[in-house]
This record gives sequence, C-alpha cells and structure tokens, in this order.
Amino acid sequence: MTDIERPSLESLLRRLEEIADELETGDISLDDALARFTDGVEAVRAAERLLDEADARVVQLVESADGVELATLEVEP
Repeated sequence: MTDIERPSLESLLRRLEEIADELETGDISLDDALARFTDGVEAVRAAERLLDEADARVVQLVESADGVELATLEVEP
C-alpha cells in the first residue's frame, strides 16, 4: 500500500451521501455543484475499484479452496 491510506468503502459511501445532500439542497453555485459532482464521480470510481478488488480476492479464495466450486452469479442491472 502507498504512504497515503486509501479511503474505505464505508467512507466513500458516506462522502457520496454528503455530496448528494449538498446537491439536493440547491443552495450552492453552479461551479460548486460541478465540483461536488466531480468529487462524486471520483468517489464512485474509487468505490468500484475497491469492490472489484474484493471480488477478485473472493474468487481467488474460492478457487483455491479444496472441494469448492466457483459459481458465477449474474447481477441484473
């Protein structure tokens, strides 16, 4: 890991909630709203990376476990 700790999934989700609340109030300027939106997009991407990494770890653990078959789950959008 780098010198700077990565945020947890929970902290990213909290930040997304804060951003959504700020945007829903409508009490911020367009420039501030765009900045918050950009922050939100970055938080979503970071959360997706964390979830992808967790998924890869789960797949690796399941594949390496003796006598356990890997089942692919389909997720509906």
